[in-house]
Amino acid sequence: MKSIILVSFLLITTLCSAQSTSALVEAANSGDAMAQYQLGKEYLSGKNIHEDKNLAFEWFEKSAFQDFDSAQFALGECYYLGRGTKKDKSQAFKWYEKSSDLGNGEAQYALGVMHYKGEETLVDRKMSAYYIRLAFENGNKKAIKFWNKRKLWKYEE
Repeated sequence: MKSIILVSFLLITTLCSAQSTSALVEAANSGDAMAQYQLGKEYLSGKNIHEDKNLAFEWFEKSAFQDFDSAQFALGECYYLGRGTKKDKSQAFKWYEKSSDLGNGEAQYALGVMHYKGEETLVDRKMSAYYIRLAFENGNKKAIKFWNKRKLWKYEE
């Protein structure tokens, strides 16, 4: 009896996931930036759909060009890590900046780290402190740890 209930539950869950994925694909194809971003996340993780980093990149890009800050950050991550595209830290920096300008704390953190390390920019501890502070103010929990470990308060004006 338990195995019949479990199989039924799994079938219902699979059907619901398939229906929600189908609706998500439809919304993404119609130009919905949030749906495009969500679909990119699903392709990236392989959740509810087959994993495909190239398609994840394409959906993040479509959403990012509509000024969806989370997609811009995700696109930056794709470039930074080489997910679905070749590694390109200058493109990552560009997309992190766009996302940061819209208030995305993850992008601000990434820019702070890049400025600290001198990735695609000169080492600039003042800019690092600026972006890490913004990231913290926008809810990025890693920012305070980075701030304290590197004593970035010394570089504020």
